Amino acid sequence: MVLTVCCAAAIFIFSMQNGDQSSRLSKGLLSHILAFFRGVSVNEITYDDIRKYSFLIRKMAHFSIFFALGTLSCWSAYALRVKRFMITSFIFCVIYACTDEIHQFFSEGRGPAFRDVCIDSAGALLGVFFTAFIIFCIRHIRNRSTKNALDGN
Repeated sequence: MVLTVCCAAAIFIFSMQNGDQSSRLSKGLLSHILAFFRGVSVNEITYDDIRKYSFLIRKMAHFSIFFALGTLSCWSAYALRVKRFMITSFIFCVIYACTDEIHQFFSEGRGPAFRDVCIDSAGALLGVFFTAFIIFCIRHIRNRSTKNALDGN
């Protein structure tokens, strides 16, 4: 539960950044990623390189952080024994994505985008499914172990 709150707080803090701060953070991260994969220094990355990949990196960041939120909220809901933990987690993430975009409306140089809500929701959905798969695998293994112990195997 604590990690879910921390992830939501991180999203909130990123949304508080104005357009220039958000852009600088994305470009700085992208410069390091490109430099790493190309095996060059960060100083060798050009503006054209950054411009070419900036949109993709920004959208991948949306997807990734909401994947994390979906994963963490699903674990939390399951741990709290919420009856429909997958649906509850996904709805929570979609609502959070919507409020996140509304929040960006109040940050200078930024604004809400329905496309981002869709990307965020897709990341959250995949995170929920991933976590549910892990939970169901763990339950299956536990059930087999219990059955084998009862059967004397």
